[in-house]
Amino acid sequence: MFRSYCFLILLLPVFFTACTKDQLLTSSAARLGTSSDSLYFDTIFSQALSITQSFRIYNQNDQKIKISSVRLASGNNSVFRINVNGEAGPLVNDIEIAANDSIHVFINTQVPATNYNQPFIVEDSILIQWNNNSRKVKLSAWGQNARYIKNGQLTTNTIWDNELPYVLLGEFHVNQNATLQIKKGTRVY
Repeated sequence: MFRSYCFLILLLPVFFTACTKDQLLTSSAARLGTSSDSLYFDTIFSQALSITQSFRIYNQNDQKIKISSVRLASGNNSVFRINVNGEAGPLVNDIEIAANDSIHVFINTQVPATNYNQPFIVEDSILIQWNNNSRKVKLSAWGQNARYIKNGQLTTNTIWDNELPYVLLGEFHVNQNATLQIKKGTRVY
């Protein structure tokens, strides 16, 4: 009988520690980290989809934690788009992260056209909220309006100026009897 009690006493700590990681951590002292505090998108032509960037949110605790929300500060008005572990935003709620694990947040943007000939910047933030805590990841992108030419063919003499870049999509041909003059400083992509 003594052996049975000793065996139970030895197993009791195992049962309690085995359940610890499965309990949800609700303390405001719970820590979350991110792999980046800001993301920057270099020049993106208006109306074109950017590359996708990502960062990770790390649960730095020995218990699982629930993130209340991951959201774009500008909500539906944002030019950025997010996807949190496979779920599209602008708002994703109730995300559980296992102890000492992480999740991915993917971001891309499609900068709208403006009336500016010069490059411009758009900004927003991703707000992460958990256990009465919050963290922010800043987003910024340089936008540039452009002239798009899809599968173009010039049949007359044409002059391209340097006010906005030209973006060629697909093939582009200048007919034999036509001339294309490109002014100095004109950008062609």
